[in-house]
This record gives sequence, structure tokens and C-alpha cells, in this order.
Amino acid sequence: MVRSTLRTKADFDRVFARNERFFRDGVGFYVHFTGSLPFRYGLVTPKRFGNAVERNRFRRRVRELIRSAISACRGIEVVISAYKPYEELPFELVKCTVEWAFGRIGKMLRQRNARAVSSCQP
Repeated sequence: MVRSTLRTKADFDRVFARNERFFRDGVGFYVHFTGSLPFRYGLVTPKRFGNAVERNRFRRRVRELIRSAISACRGIEVVISAYKPYEELPFELVKCTVEWAFGRIGKMLRQRNARAVSSCQP
């Protein structure tokens, strides 16, 4: 599966403009359903999160969690944003939160697909 990242401000703004967002344990998830386009993601870690080493460590860990996530599929753009400082987000908490979020995103995608199929039937 192709995984690419959101790179430009316009990419991030498109995802932020949607009302599909949820938060848990100091991490925010913004979702944009794109139809059949490839899965794309972006990571946001503000300076208040910690120093550069901590921000990059968080990004590396989340990228690895995304790579190992089986539920990542086509038609989704996700921005993951950290809101709590690094010391308050142990890896196990982030791992559980990301797994929960991808489960929720998969459920949202199935519901959207079910509505689309039911609206097409006579």
C-alpha cells in the first residue's frame, strides 16, 4: 500500500477544514475522506510539545505505528496532532491512542460506504 505524507499548507488546510475530528489522551486526529485516492497522513508537533529531539522521536514513533496499522486504507487523509507535552505522552499511551483512532476511522469509513451503497439502490 502506498503511504505518502501531506506536505503543503493547502494539504493540511483541506484536512483541517472538515468537521471530522476527534481527540483522545492529548492527541488530536483530523480526518478527510477522499474517495479512492491513496492514504496520506501528516504529523503536527508544536514547539510547546518539547525540544526538537522529543518532537522528532514522537514523529518517528507515530510513523512506525502508521506503517504497522493494518486498517490504513485508501480514501483517507489524516492529520495527527500532539497537544500534551512529551513527558505526559508515554509511548504505550500513544500506541493505544493511535490504534483506537484507526479503529474509529475504519468504522467511520465503513459507515460512509454503507450510506453510499444504500443511497444508490432503488
